[in-house]
Amino acid sequence: MMYWCQVFFAIAIVFVDALKPPLVVNRRSALLTTATAASSILIANNQPALAADDDDNNNNDLTSKLYNADGSVRENVKQEAKEKLMTFQWDVSNDGVVQVDGKLTSGSTTSSDPQVQIEYKVPEKWTSTSDDLYVDPSEGANARAASHIYIYQAPGSMTQEQLAKAGKDGVGKTFQVNFLSPQLDQVSSSDMVSARRVDDDTYEFDMAWAPKTCGEFKDGNVNNLGLGFCPYEQIFLLRAQLCNERLYVLCLQSSNLEWKQANADLKRIRRSFQATSTVQQNETS
Repeated sequence: MMYWCQVFFAIAIVFVDALKPPLVVNRRSALLTTATAASSILIANNQPALAADDDDNNNNDLTSKLYNADGSVRENVKQEAKEKLMTFQWDVSNDGVVQVDGKLTSGSTTSSDPQVQIEYKVPEKWTSTSDDLYVDPSEGANARAASHIYIYQAPGSMTQEQLAKAGKDGVGKTFQVNFLSPQLDQVSSSDMVSARRVDDDTYEFDMAWAPKTCGEFKDGNVNNLGLGFCPYEQIFLLRAQLCNERLYVLCLQSSNLEWKQANADLKRIRRSFQATSTVQQNETS
């Protein structure tokens, strides 16, 4: 009992400090500070944290569902093996190409000799309704799994050096998300939760957006933890790849409820995205 009192006392101190002026404005910093305090007590008492504690039914706040203790975005361990391959062939354009939820909204696919093939995989279990394009029927839930799947070729050209500076220069700016305005305007004002370099031509970013003002917990906003900032409402998973000095971007958009339902599936979709030059294939054949 004394051990758990120490843990709760340490966490309470962090929360109280976080509420003192100036208020915490960085979500990840607050989370990591809290996790560090709890971890220090665990280590001092030489007692491991129980795995069951991570999924406690009483731990229902959005932050704990979105992030691991180290601040990285959670991914459910359950794996779905069956996937459906989606392929599209595009013409390269200096003005860019845009596809939203499988439909081309800007650019052309009318060429008899397209220059690039776009592909990604979606869970075979997903279905669609008249109201929702992406529905996860797992366990009879029929819950929405995603809001939109955007794919685009950014206007102009890009180098590996420019892509490598996306985290520093701004993901929204580097990926030219304003090209899809207003659909992706929130990306530019989102927090960068995590970033990963896959190779010199491919990078992945997890972005999360929160409004500047929101209702308080006592007013019914159960996701507001009272730490001086609003909870995330939109999640954006991006994967950017260079192909023949053109930038191709996949952006998966989901609400916090959709993220909780399908975050593992969404990450697998992102990992499966690739742009391949058909010009090189034709020359080889």
